[in-house]
Amino acid sequence: MTLLPGDSEPTTDAPTRRGSAQGDAGYTDLLGKRRVPKYDPVLEAIGELDEATSALGLARSAARGERTRRLVRQAQSDLYEVMAELAFPPAHAQAVRITEEHLRWLDRTVATVEAPFRSLMKFVLPGASDGSAPLDLARAVVRTAERRLARLLHDGLLPNPHALAYVNRLSLLLYYLARAEDAAAGVDFDLAGTLEERPEA
Repeated sequence: MTLLPGDSEPTTDAPTRRGSAQGDAGYTDLLGKRRVPKYDPVLEAIGELDEATSALGLARSAARGERTRRLVRQAQSDLYEVMAELAFPPAHAQAVRITEEHLRWLDRTVATVEAPFRSLMKFVLPGASDGSAPLDLARAVVRTAERRLARLLHDGLLPNPHALAYVNRLSLLLYYLARAEDAAAGVDFDLAGTLEERPEA
């Protein structure tokens, strides 16, 4: 069984359960035998990244495009690398896993996906299609995780600035993947501020 950060080895009286009652007092474990409160800033960031990967999973399952599914799955894997960075002690050899190559791949990918939509100058309201809505939701969750990482970096708790850069740029990829899903569904972009009259109930 693969343990996630914060999990404990299963006890003999609950062999099928992940973790145990060791967290009932509000503390959990990070790698390196570090016991921290569950509101520790590092653990908060890991939690936000976990939410982001789950939101991306929902988006992947709803996507129409095979390219979207491939790219979102890669993003999920990369976010797990960021979580692993945070779970290791800062001086550990595996505490730096996101590299310049991750950023170069992301920049290339954004440039390709963005190309058909460069003339789009207004905000787009989420919800135009079944494929785009989960991507826009995932983008918002990724933004929340980004803010957690920014705080860690500014407080000296994030040893690898590439991790923050990756999460920052990922939200742009998700935005344009959502627009690609709208285009694949054949729907018009629902541009913010375009309604001339308020609808009546």
